[in-house]
Amino acid sequence: LTDGQLRETAGTLKDYEDLLLARPEFMRIGRSYIVNIMQIQELSTAGIITFSGKHIPIPRRLFPQLQSDYIDRMFTVRGVNR
Repeated sequence: LTDGQLRETAGTLKDYEDLLLARPEFMRIGRSYIVNIMQIQELSTAGIITFSGKHIPIPRRLFPQLQSDYIDRMFTVRGVNR
């Protein structure tokens, strides 16, 4: 979590995937990550850096979609229509 807390739960990422991906701020990044777009501090072709300091690599093929979703989400949150 953003405050450094860790919450553990039983199950696999697949068990929670549908719940998370039903929300517009979440996106699957490869097999091992589902990212909350609102927690991205930096986004580049080298990967994502979250506000908690985690570095997450991004597959090259997903970068254009993530970049587009990130920009769309940031403008939506700020109340600006793109």
